[in-house]
Amino acid sequence: MRKALDESLKLRLNLDFYNNRNITPPTPEPPSPEPVKRSTENKVEKPKRIADTPLMQQYKDMKKKHPDAILMFRVGDFYEMMGEDAVKASEILEITLTRRRNGKAGSIELAGFPHHALDTYLPKLVRAGQRVAICEQLEDPKQKQKEEYKPTEIITPPPTVEPKPAPAPVEPVKEIETDGGPDYNDNPDPRLFAYNLFGELEPIGKPQRQPKQPTQQEDKPKPTVTVTDTQAKKFRPLSEKELEFYGSLNWDDNPPINGFYETMMSIAHRQLAEMEAEREALEAAKKETITEDGAIIEVSKGDFVPKPRVAPEAPKPAERDMSPRPFSEDIQFFHHNGSMVVDKGQVGFLSEVRKNGATFSPLSLKPEQEKRAMLYITLSETYQQLYHFEAETHEEDADMREHLNQYYDEFVDRYGNLNEKQNVKFILMDANGRDSLALERGENGRFVKADIFDHPVSFAVDEVTSVDTPMEALTASLNKFGEVNLEYMGSLVDMEQDAMIDSLAGHIYYNPLVSNFEIADRFIAGNVVQKAEEVKAWVNREEERIKDFPGFDGVEPFIDLSKDSLKALEEAIPRKITFDELDFNFGERWIPTGIYSAYMSHLYGTDVKIAYSSSMDEYSCDAHHKNMKIWEEYCVRGYYRVYDGMSLLKHALHNTVPDIKKSIGKDENGNEIKVPDSEAIQLANTKIDEIRNGFSEWLEAQSPEFKDRLVDLYNSKFNCYVRLIITAHTRSSPTST
Repeated sequence: MRKALDESLKLRLNLDFYNNRNITPPTPEPPSPEPVKRSTENKVEKPKRIADTPLMQQYKDMKKKHPDAILMFRVGDFYEMMGEDAVKASEILEITLTRRRNGKAGSIELAGFPHHALDTYLPKLVRAGQRVAICEQLEDPKQKQKEEYKPTEIITPPPTVEPKPAPAPVEPVKEIETDGGPDYNDNPDPRLFAYNLFGELEPIGKPQRQPKQPTQQEDKPKPTVTVTDTQAKKFRPLSEKELEFYGSLNWDDNPPINGFYETMMSIAHRQLAEMEAEREALEAAKKETITEDGAIIEVSKGDFVPKPRVAPEAPKPAERDMSPRPFSEDIQFFHHNGSMVVDKGQVGFLSEVRKNGATFSPLSLKPEQEKRAMLYITLSETYQQLYHFEAETHEEDADMREHLNQYYDEFVDRYGNLNEKQNVKFILMDANGRDSLALERGENGRFVKADIFDHPVSFAVDEVTSVDTPMEALTASLNKFGEVNLEYMGSLVDMEQDAMIDSLAGHIYYNPLVSNFEIADRFIAGNVVQKAEEVKAWVNREEERIKDFPGFDGVEPFIDLSKDSLKALEEAIPRKITFDELDFNFGERWIPTGIYSAYMSHLYGTDVKIAYSSSMDEYSCDAHHKNMKIWEEYCVRGYYRVYDGMSLLKHALHNTVPDIKKSIGKDENGNEIKVPDSEAIQLANTKIDEIRNGFSEWLEAQSPEFKDRLVDLYNSKFNCYVRLIITAHTRSSPTST
């Protein structure tokens, strides 16, 4: 027998014959009748030995005790189910169904999953109405020749759960006939050792013979301890190429050519099943959660004794990454620097926005604040997408408008109106915050939804063909084009264009800067002082151009219209603030540095130059010829340095006080101990206040002409704006929603 087996192995290991040259291997000389007879006898006895294994015998015994339960046997790192239990479980759990071949004794179906996935698959069986018995090995297989299994857990569906409808039909599970994975502990397969000659199988954690240690005799025997039935040997997992090749073998259309390939097919299929089970377990763990109202799992050593299920402690939340990182979403048209967005479940802001990416900086928020921010971001982005889509396509999107109403109603129910005080400050943190605040308007002391919640505002839904008055024509033009379109308005009302303009006097004005008419609410708004200066300059330029050629290009009517517009702008300019009403502070950025230089030259009695850098927001000062006022009168001498008049002048411009230190001795290492010099700091603060307070007195002493120029400068910078008045006309335009 030994000789025949050696000859067979030599032929199987010759891969050159099998794989490369397609040559049929030579048939070995037939052995003597006696070895053949013994080999035949062994082959006949092999199925009986496999069929009568202790595991199969115990399975039958346990099945008789629990005929209505699915038996799970712990075999190594897996829970195995056999026969009808395997078929049932594979359909419910959607795992691979295999078949173990037992020679002439037939075959038995097998299905299993890794032991660590028990918490994932067990609830599925219970919710499907199955009773489950879990059998663990209670004795160490190394110490006992016969493994003993007993049920350690019996799981019963909760009685209050209503029966669920039959599960949806699934595709039939493809059965794979394998040898069930050889037992490498007690019955080594010679084909595995032949395969290992190529170095493919590497034992991991090979057990070493341990010397016997002296043990103390105990009076009482130790209680039985549950020991996991682990395999004595493990082999390295197959590589991806090996899995792809050997996993493609099957008994239906691509059977293995010899025992070597059959063994590898079994290993590959088992490894693929483990990988699939682990993947399904991870996905199921993310989606499913067992609550206190779910299945009740009871532990027993015999009769079933109900016990309350103790809920596991909630895991601590993992620390979130708060460092800036690339934004993972696509950049949209409404993304700008400072836009509030959500990235991977975190709220933050965008910076360095480009066409192909941006930087996301997470924002640290409390859970309730984060929920409010996420709901606001969803509302804001839905509004932006709705308006943009309808403006581009001129088609109404009813579904997106319904979502916009839902998000707005949910936000108002939870956190109040968008324009309420507690929300305005938060919303204005977003670069698109002002657009979002325009989703509400005030009517009769309360906030109501803007028109976009009801109908499109970027185009006219119902086409207007005729109107009765010029005002109605103006409204139709604003709804359709967002501006004054005289040609369109003339097609709606039966009236000459000049007569229509006269009838709309005070409602529309000609703006020569854009060469078109504008409604009064929009034209007389913003920096009206600057707008009036520009219109006046245009009128003067055109009059100068045509003074020698009157009527040359027909611009005279537009000059007359522009003069009327200029008059309206000048009347809208806010009342001029006088010098006595102003409060001047030394160091204000709007005051020219030349005025500061003149004041300090007067105070110090020497030429002083002051400059301002807007990029650094910092003043600099210098005096080419310093005198006693700089060195002595406006000077503070500290322990370490001298702060002369120029240093104090710079602090006065920035409204700060120098941090003057002094020494009170040395420490044990010989280093000086520095503390603030309160007396020197107080003296410096007194001299700085003297510089700042003297500026207002110096301005009072200046000439009226100087004061008027300074007042005009202030009014032109700050007292020149008129707020946009929202009326029915402006609300009808797409940009005023």
